[in-house]
Amino acid sequence: MTQLSIVKWVEKLLSGCEGTANHTDDIIVHGSDELQYDKRLENVLQILKDNEYLITLKIPDRRSFEYSSFETLKIRLSNLKTLGYYNPVGRTQIIADAFPVGLGAVLVQIDRHGPRIIGFGNKSITDCEKRYCQTEKEALALVWAVEHFKIYLLGKEVELISDHKPLETIYGNRSKPCARIKRWVLRLQTYKYKVVYRSAKENIAYPISFDNENYINAIVEYSRPIAVPLVEI
Repeated sequence: MTQLSIVKWVEKLLSGCEGTANHTDDIIVHGSDELQYDKRLENVLQILKDNEYLITLKIPDRRSFEYSSFETLKIRLSNLKTLGYYNPVGRTQIIADAFPVGLGAVLVQIDRHGPRIIGFGNKSITDCEKRYCQTEKEALALVWAVEHFKIYLLGKEVELISDHKPLETIYGNRSKPCARIKRWVLRLQTYKYKVVYRSAKENIAYPISFDNENYINAIVEYSRPIAVPLVEI
């Protein structure tokens, strides 16, 4: 059972419960006073019990971990050991990623001290591009990233890093992609590149493939359950 089907099932299950809403795997119960709240909560728990739906009452507090991680990230991003100046003869990588509302890329060079970030880039995608399948979005992310950083890439070899495994084949020598991707392949023929797969956990371009406003709009547009009106969000 997929996450989306579970959400829809819970929506249907709680459709008759007043003062109740669900979002992804969370169920929200509210009331005007404690008595009304307790009554509505008992009703929801009884419905869940009757339908053999398991709930988690103890939720771990991740806020302290998230806060410390965010502070560590800020320190590392401003550290000279993380950032660097462009070296014309250095080993160069572009790490790219695609999101439902945008594309992100990071230009990285590796020296004797390890990888150093040279530059960041991101852009929103058009309404037409939002209708691309995920493979097409990921393929577009690589093309856009190369052209965005083209001043650093002309005349030298570059590794294109993606967390989308099919791109290794799509941008390979024996690939026979669709017409749209074929045009993108032609646009990359100016450059010397090799597509390399890297797992999503190691993809540092993911957070910058969306901006705050568009990301929130995407959640509202694609993840909002029917049971939660837009005005409540």
